[in-house]
Amino acid sequence: MTVRSTLQQLLDQRGENSHSLSIKTGVPQPSIHRVLKGLTREPRKATLQPLADFFGVDISALLLDSEVDESRIPLLNVPAEHICIPSLMAERFPVPPRSAYLMDGESMLPTIRQGDVLLLDPGVKNFVRDGIYLLSNANGMMVRRLLRESADVVSVIADNPHFERSHLAKSQPDVKIVAKAVGVMPLYLL
Repeated sequence: MTVRSTLQQLLDQRGENSHSLSIKTGVPQPSIHRVLKGLTREPRKATLQPLADFFGVDISALLLDSEVDESRIPLLNVPAEHICIPSLMAERFPVPPRSAYLMDGESMLPTIRQGDVLLLDPGVKNFVRDGIYLLSNANGMMVRRLLRESADVVSVIADNPHFERSHLAKSQPDVKIVAKAVGVMPLYLL
């Protein structure tokens, strides 16, 4: 989904329109109108954050397109050519990372800490083997460990034991693999 279609869907679900949304969020109605008409391809965070807050969704749910630009992953938006990895660490990665994702949250503790940078191969869009993946769903982006349980079922695991374990069946198109992790680094090393 695009920002435009996601916002329209949220408006329809709430029975709102651009005028009422403007009044309730303080976002100028012309700004909302431009997003809904597709005239603004990349709305500013200052425009989207009040809308996300109003609808009770993470801002990434508004930013996420169903087709992810493979050279940029939402939230960190680091083009591949700007990822500078110390040579000693680069030797450890089986595939050179092409994008990066700034970890936000505690779901993967102790493996990945908030603020760590997940180095990714966005060319992987399907489960290929057990490992850590960047996933997207209606709620936004999430980092989880995927483990094959059977031919048709994959476990979706947060390393932090305080988070629930779930299962992903091939018949669940609402959860998509955005990329496979090839490494993790503290942000200060980049």
